[in-house]
Amino acid sequence: MSTTDPAFQAVADQPPSGRLRHFVDIVRWRAERYADQVAFTFLAPADGQSETISYSELDERARRIAIALAEQGERGDRVLVVQTPGLDYIASLLGCFYSGRVAVPVYPLDLFRLRSSLPRLEAITRDARARTVLTSVEALGGSANELKVLGSLWGCGAEAVIRTDRLTDTAASDYRPERIHSGDVAILQYTSGTTADPRGVVLRHRHLLANAQQIYSAYHVPDAVCVFWLPPYHDMGLVGGLMLPLYAGRPSVLMSPTSFVQDPAAWLRAISDYRGTTTASPNFGFELCLRKVHDETLESLDLSSLRVTISGAEPIRAATMRRFTERFGASGFCPSAFTPAYGMAEATLAITGKPRGCLPRSVRFAAEPLRTNPPTAVAANGTTVDAAGGTTHARTRSVEIVSCGKPLDRTEVIVVDPETRERLGAGMVGEIWVRSPAVAGEYWQRRELSESTFGVRPGSDPAGDSDEGFLRTGDLGFLHDGELFVSGRLKDCLIIAGRNHFAHEIEAAVQAVDPALKVDGGIAFGIEPDSHSEPAMSEADDIAADEASAAGDVAAAGEQLVIVQELLRPKRVDVAELVRQIRMELVERFGLAVAAICFVPAGTLPRTSSGKLRRARCREEYLGGVYSPIFHWVAAHGARESNGAPAANSLVNLEVNSPANPPMNGTSTAGLSHSSGVVSSSASPSNDRSATFESGDRGAIERVVAASWCEVLELSAAEASQHFLDHGGHSLAALSLVSRIRDRLGITVDFETLMRAPRFGQLVDEVVRLVEAGDGELATPDRNGVSVSETAPAKRDDRLTASQQRFWLLDSLGMRQAFLHVELSLRLRGCADPERLLRRVAELPRRHPGLRLRIAVDDSGVPRQRISDELEIDVRRFDWRTVADEDQAIRLRELRRELTDEPLGLEQGPVMRAAWVQLAHDEAELSLIAHHAVCDGWSLRLLAEDLAADLADSPADETDEADEADEADEADEGSLGVA
Repeated sequence: MSTTDPAFQAVADQPPSGRLRHFVDIVRWRAERYADQVAFTFLAPADGQSETISYSELDERARRIAIALAEQGERGDRVLVVQTPGLDYIASLLGCFYSGRVAVPVYPLDLFRLRSSLPRLEAITRDARARTVLTSVEALGGSANELKVLGSLWGCGAEAVIRTDRLTDTAASDYRPERIHSGDVAILQYTSGTTADPRGVVLRHRHLLANAQQIYSAYHVPDAVCVFWLPPYHDMGLVGGLMLPLYAGRPSVLMSPTSFVQDPAAWLRAISDYRGTTTASPNFGFELCLRKVHDETLESLDLSSLRVTISGAEPIRAATMRRFTERFGASGFCPSAFTPAYGMAEATLAITGKPRGCLPRSVRFAAEPLRTNPPTAVAANGTTVDAAGGTTHARTRSVEIVSCGKPLDRTEVIVVDPETRERLGAGMVGEIWVRSPAVAGEYWQRRELSESTFGVRPGSDPAGDSDEGFLRTGDLGFLHDGELFVSGRLKDCLIIAGRNHFAHEIEAAVQAVDPALKVDGGIAFGIEPDSHSEPAMSEADDIAADEASAAGDVAAAGEQLVIVQELLRPKRVDVAELVRQIRMELVERFGLAVAAICFVPAGTLPRTSSGKLRRARCREEYLGGVYSPIFHWVAAHGARESNGAPAANSLVNLEVNSPANPPMNGTSTAGLSHSSGVVSSSASPSNDRSATFESGDRGAIERVVAASWCEVLELSAAEASQHFLDHGGHSLAALSLVSRIRDRLGITVDFETLMRAPRFGQLVDEVVRLVEAGDGELATPDRNGVSVSETAPAKRDDRLTASQQRFWLLDSLGMRQAFLHVELSLRLRGCADPERLLRRVAELPRRHPGLRLRIAVDDSGVPRQRISDELEIDVRRFDWRTVADEDQAIRLRELRRELTDEPLGLEQGPVMRAAWVQLAHDEAELSLIAHHAVCDGWSLRLLAEDLAADLADSPADETDEADEADEADEADEGSLGVA
């Protein structure tokens, strides 16, 4: 439908009459007066075809659903709305309102993650005591899963299922209106990440109407058209994408989140085609457009109609807004359209926002005082400026915070000391409290939690000073020039990789690993990458500390997970093994990569007088280096330290003319002898051209696996009890191991196989099972020494492993947390021949094909992996020998930030970049940044040390023959596995 079609035009450039007290009245009022006007347009994911619904059609479908609901249960019942994004979802939501039922919107089931999405649906069903389900076959994960899913829901208390795709043509005229009151519950809005402990925010009809009025008052523009891709199940997508357009009488163009992730340009094309004025996205949505919208697309886009582009729902990045404006300014995007905002489900949606028409604002503050002292602005030259205008020393580590604007109409925002509950003045950091008619009053069936969260009062406020108390947001921030700046989080909800995780769930999982981990004696908390995730170091640990501190000052979305845990009887446990078990438990149960694990003696952690752990204080003490750990492991450096000190820095000093460690890819050996449970290696099977194996020969299989195991881990013998991680295993080693086994045996073995069977004996059992199941045949070497199947040439499996699917999805969503980008800076001294080293760096992808991994979606929409033909990476070179020492550190900090912030992509690449900075005649810094899909921090460090070792060990007059030999050796490594 064209935007010039009269049916698409905005139906009324004014809000509804004040006598309309809820959305049932509003929708029916618009259906009577503007029957044929388009209310919503939904863009289909595949072919881009649109489906529209007018106000009269929407009213009719809602009435039919209401009639079906009236036949089940009674008024006030909770109804699960399990629908995919689309017009059926909107009609189902309104059908609940029309019938006087309480809508409980939930995400549809994920067919590929049924083991995790179904338990969440079950938990919400039990908590809400939902009696009815509104759904369709598609939303239940397909007909094959329908009976299983419905059986699970019935077991949780559901009594009836209404399939909106099978509703009979019930006469809508049979609908009998319910008497809806503004105080009736309209929606239970369940926050994400709460499988074990669901928390439903109780939103009444008056809350929905109040927030819609507030947003309309702040951001209404003439002839408005909304364009949204956000999930319609809560806050931003629900209120902004559905409720606000209904209130304002403006058409809304919708698409599914899946459509957006697959093709971010589709969102921008919809804005261009429909002349969208209002839209919204979390920060990662803008990053995704920057990464995946091609330059040739820009010429066809016209974004000049945009007036309000909300950025919220996760930390807002000034750098992202600047780059988006610069890139899409050529397509007409106006920088004043960017509207940073702050809100949450407990306040329905919006709390504050940048006033319309002005430019967004960001201020750089000194990082350290943001948690305990008045924030200190930082000037452009790096000096800090206090409230009195005085200056302190330069080179202050800082963080840029975007203003979330001013409170909306009838909204009061204050900052409170979280411990004393006293109001704090402007410019003081504390917990953000909110009072507004849109703030909910409770969590569903959670009296104690509700009383501690809603309706609270500052300590100095007399009871009865106002009819309403405040909402404790759990977020930290401050008011600066009348605007809200959010600086952190007080509550124990962590946002990692775009998902919410509750600290107590993580803590319980950790403490269940071993009895030595004290129950209720540990905390999990998040650290923004900007805050630098390592505790303070002593002088003895200082290795170029100033520069290393700067290296930690890198902007990245999301948080890093830290565990601080009290340990019982530390002398009786293997702390390194405990770390390994905790890491595996968190990965398997939550999909979380932990940044640091710190074991401390029992009784160390701060507690209140009632014995409760003081989370905020523990976090501060960890960052301040107060603790003397029993054992401290830091993932960023892949090192375990038992002396209480963290693995020093991300800046490594290497004397390149000194003896170095052996290369991580040791000389291949094979020809195997087997005795007493030990498989020893003496020569490589790929070089033993007389070897032949028969399918089903366990001994032959074991020798092949052992050869790969010993080659990768540089062991002389493989034993059944050996654990991959205990012998130096890391992501590149895992990639190499599974690829060698896969290529030599022709079976589908991946990273998950190794995680399920991390010990050598377990891995052999798993591989034997795969071979006997017909997943592949044993291989024999061809005349060139490359393993091939006896019955057919081995075909490289281009399907994604589960790990690759996760990395690809996160990459597609634009999430670039610390565990997706790995950075290492090396300070090199005595490098007499930098050109040879830089040539080696540039040729890393030639020697390690895994660094050429690409993942792209095929014509059927399935992501596939391949190895690209790009054999070199670009090494950016800078000569700062004439720059003063004090300025070099500042420049290095900014360069590291830029290098890490710049996207790395699995679809188009690159997955690795490097930079060389010449600081003096015999001193330089080399920075390596890689995507975690192909490299982890430890692997990156090993690559760097190998470069230095290679430079030190190779003669100065070496020829390119060695490079060619290296390439030939590595070419047989199946590099499509992923860490």
